[in-house]
Amino acid sequence: MSDLEERQEGVHAGVQELLALARRAEAGPYADVCGMLADLIHVPVESARVVEAALGELAQAVVVKGERLLRVLRDVRARPTGRLTILPLEDAPLPLETTWSAMERQPGVIGRADRFVRCELAYAPLVRRLLGDTWVVESLEVAASLAELSGDQLRFVTVDGAVVERSGAVLLNAASHATGIISRRSELRQLTAQLQTLAQESDAAAQQVQATESQITELEEQCQRLADLARELRDEAADRNAQVRVARAEQARLEKQAEAAERDYQSAVARQSESSQLIESLQAQEQESQRKAVEAEVAIEAALARFADCEARHKACDLQWTSAKVELAKSEHHVEGLAARLAQIQ
Repeated sequence: MSDLEERQEGVHAGVQELLALARRAEAGPYADVCGMLADLIHVPVESARVVEAALGELAQAVVVKGERLLRVLRDVRARPTGRLTILPLEDAPLPLETTWSAMERQPGVIGRADRFVRCELAYAPLVRRLLGDTWVVESLEVAASLAELSGDQLRFVTVDGAVVERSGAVLLNAASHATGIISRRSELRQLTAQLQTLAQESDAAAQQVQATESQITELEEQCQRLADLARELRDEAADRNAQVRVARAEQARLEKQAEAAERDYQSAVARQSESSQLIESLQAQEQESQRKAVEAEVAIEAALARFADCEARHKACDLQWTSAKVELAKSEHHVEGLAARLAQIQ
């Protein structure tokens, strides 16, 4: 299809020649060429058959701005060879909107033909002039009925490509008699859009694949790190288990020590109780001893007092004794004297 477009298959020779002259022209009358009508409009693929039937040979018309090129082509020698239709961009007034509104409410009417076409804003009036009085209907029967109502003001095209002209002429299979350029371009645009979408999806998929590969690489590295970590954790767990066994053995030993300590504690508590009782007994004995000591001190003090008194009396007795001895000695001396005297007397 792209090859057909490049070779402009189905395009009249005169149209090809004029478009070639326009592509080479940078100024002058040929620079006023806007392009072939089929290239200036965009039609959905599902509506291309209807629009082709409605336009007919006008699909290959060359749209021009102004009248300079038309003045040049008045000279037969300047005309391209082959069939050529010139379509001025500026033309007759648009159809009445009231007519459009009235027709839209008729049964079997699908829509106005120009509404099936998209184009740049500059070409919208031209499309309205060409298709604004053409209505798409469901069947030829509907077209014939509406043609009777509208007289020679409107034309109708059916969804299967039949055309009822203002004159009443009916062109059957009008789409098959058309060049197919619009359908081809619509399909090409659709395919191009699909290719672009597929290319974008392919790029996105490639990026996704690359991202996935990066994720896989990262995950593999992460798995390796996790495997290393798991190995380290297993080794650490083994060490921990050994430490746990040692700790449990130590715990058992400490529990035994604790039991022994508890027994020692209970024994110490018992001894402490006995000691407390002994201390209380000793304290009672001490208090009794202190009481007796006080009594002994009192008795000693009394004895000392009596001793002092006795000693004083002893000293007095000693004095008396000494005095008595002196007196006795004196008496004995006196007696001896007396005895001597007595002896002398005798």
